[in-house]
Amino acid sequence: MSKLFDAIEEGNFRKIKRILKGGVDPNFPEHNTALHLASKFSNNYKLFKLLLSYGANANSQNLDTPLHYLCTFQPNRIDLIRLFLKFGGCVNARNMNTPLHYVCMSKTTLEVVKFLVSSGALVNAQNKFTIFIVNRKNIHLFHLCVYNSSKKEIIRYLISQGARIDARNGKTPSHFAFDENIKDLLKFYNSIQEDFKKLFKRSELCDLVLKIENKQIQVHSMIFQFRIPEIPYQKIVGILEKKKLEEAMNFLKFVYYGRVKNLEKLKSMIYQDLGLGENYIEKKEGKQGLVSDLKMLYLNEKGQDFKILVGKEIIKTHKLILFARSRLFRGMFLSVKDDSNSVHDYTQKPSKSIQQFFKFLYFDEIPNNIQIRIAKDLLEMADFYQINKKSYLFLQLEEILQNKLI
Repeated sequence: MSKLFDAIEEGNFRKIKRILKGGVDPNFPEHNTALHLASKFSNNYKLFKLLLSYGANANSQNLDTPLHYLCTFQPNRIDLIRLFLKFGGCVNARNMNTPLHYVCMSKTTLEVVKFLVSSGALVNAQNKFTIFIVNRKNIHLFHLCVYNSSKKEIIRYLISQGARIDARNGKTPSHFAFDENIKDLLKFYNSIQEDFKKLFKRSELCDLVLKIENKQIQVHSMIFQFRIPEIPYQKIVGILEKKKLEEAMNFLKFVYYGRVKNLEKLKSMIYQDLGLGENYIEKKEGKQGLVSDLKMLYLNEKGQDFKILVGKEIIKTHKLILFARSRLFRGMFLSVKDDSNSVHDYTQKPSKSIQQFFKFLYFDEIPNNIQIRIAKDLLEMADFYQINKKSYLFLQLEEILQNKLI
């Protein structure tokens, strides 16, 4: 076996082929197999194909698989990664990291990340320990990208594929951001949470008053209804009024904008008092949880109390959502008495543009294939309705218009 290893280090293709023909097992268990060694020292595609053709196991482990080695030492060799997967390599194989963890810590390209994800790599995979961030367990891929100041396009792509920007391992990815440009980028992605955080601090449109430890806290019943639809909001209010103020506020911040701080006390409320499932917090936390619930609210049409006339069509929406996301609507609702039967005429833009704008307020995203005309309309509408200047909408539209106008 040592002769095979020597030949691999030398890069002597003919010698390697002769040894393999002689019956040497490329999976002979030393610390590393022949494929591990080649992944570290060789860039010869034919050599890898030869080893795999003679039965080298793409999933053999010393702790790392050969694919881990390849993604560490040659993270831009998409042709070799493709070859490994063709011969049965597991794209989510774990030592304590997946191959994509290593790629995200390297100076890789967007093309490689896209290929791994399209091949099934999990964008929210966690490890148990990493040598890159000392004393940190449960590291998400997104933590590594941010910590490593990876290219913005990789971070944006991972988010588009569902990477959790609020993933926790004691800290969120923003705590690991040293690059100011990436810090700003994360603020754009989290802007919808900021809108609902501000809503939590406002008393307007509140229709409930909680009495907790001799304090009165004004809240919006609709928040409970679309964030925790499984439980009647009256029951939630009754439970909250029996809690200490700190615990109640911890729960309310979670409901309003997905913040998770005191996890153990939150678990007590969610699992024991409300009897909800063990993965409930994970489903509801952060931006992803908030947006997921807003999408359901938009689609199921419950509680709609604001009507917009667009051409001949009436769009029904929720006053509270418009209040949270638009300064113009906020001012309008505070200055004008309105009832749920009123219909407001909006004809300053084409109906498709108006529909897409109001849909964005819930979905916090727009289609990448959006027409340039509609994209320009959305920019004008976002400015007119005074959407948060750090809104994800502006970032998306900027990228889309740049790409379409190049």
